[in-house]
Amino acid sequence: MTIISFVKTLPENLVYAPIYKKDALMKSGRKATGKNPLEESWERDFDKHDVELAIEKNPDLQAIGLYTGIRGKGIVILDIDKDHAVLKRKWAETVDTKSNPVEVTVFMDGVFGFGDGHHRVMAGKVLDIDIPIIITYNHIKNKAQPGTWEAWWEEVSKGNSPAQLNPEGYNLKSPEQVKELVEEK
Repeated sequence: MTIISFVKTLPENLVYAPIYKKDALMKSGRKATGKNPLEESWERDFDKHDVELAIEKNPDLQAIGLYTGIRGKGIVILDIDKDHAVLKRKWAETVDTKSNPVEVTVFMDGVFGFGDGHHRVMAGKVLDIDIPIIITYNHIKNKAQPGTWEAWWEEVSKGNSPAQLNPEGYNLKSPEQVKELVEEK
């Protein structure tokens, strides 16, 4: 999503500010810190259409802020960078995704949960890579009828989302139940 396409999704009737990218030369002659709003946005209220026009005209404007509080001394509380996807990828590349497997619990409804490792999982999604896991506790395997886990794993390993296969969150008790859920899908 580009910054312009994001701006088009913003609600009407709010006061916004286009934000200079870091080290851009502002009209005052100073270098921007990456948090400085366009000077005109201090003097008048910018709606989303004003922001869109300003960003299209000035390539040094690469983020958007939302003013709150007393208008003349507003505080920028929303800061969306134009290069958010690039920054997210750079962050993901710094995460060690291979050293330690993510410890996973399989719940009775077939959903996989983890407490530690959410940064590694998010980095894996951003980079589109597999993250090693270790199943530390499997409720289905330990409590359901024999073959239930194997039937469930077969469906999940095909790329099916557990939450989509079992949207009602039923406890999985038998291979037949798994088969019924798959047929309903």
